[in-house]
Formats: sequence, structure tokens, C-alpha cells
Amino acid sequence: MLLFILLSGASQFVLPVIGSGHGDFGKHLFLLNLTYDAMIGVSILWCFNVVSKLLCKKLIKRRSMNL
Repeated sequence: MLLFILLSGASQFVLPVIGSGHGDFGKHLFLLNLTYDAMIGVSILWCFNVVSKLLCKKLIKRRSMNL
């Protein structure tokens, strides 16, 4: 999913140059910024998910040792 978001954002940077021969980036930078912001948001949520899973495993392991 992150790769798809990255590629769609990168295409908005490259396609105006290929299509018209010069950089008309004014219209295309909105989607570029939106996709990169979405990618950063999803990456942060993924990191929180990984950390919470690790903490839950440690908590369960600690509780099982106390019983």
C-alpha cells in the first residue's frame, strides 16, 4: 500500500514534465503533497501498531510468569 501511494505521488511530479515538456507543477503539487502526507500518516500508524503489539506480548509474558 505504501509503495502504491509513493508511486502515485511520484507520478504527479514526473508526468507534467513528460507531457508538456516543461514543469507546470502548480496544479500537480497538491496531489503530490497529499500522497506523501498520507504515506507519512500510515507509516506512523504502522509504527504505533508494531510498538503496541510488542508491549502487549511483554505484558502477557509478565502476567504468565507471575501466575
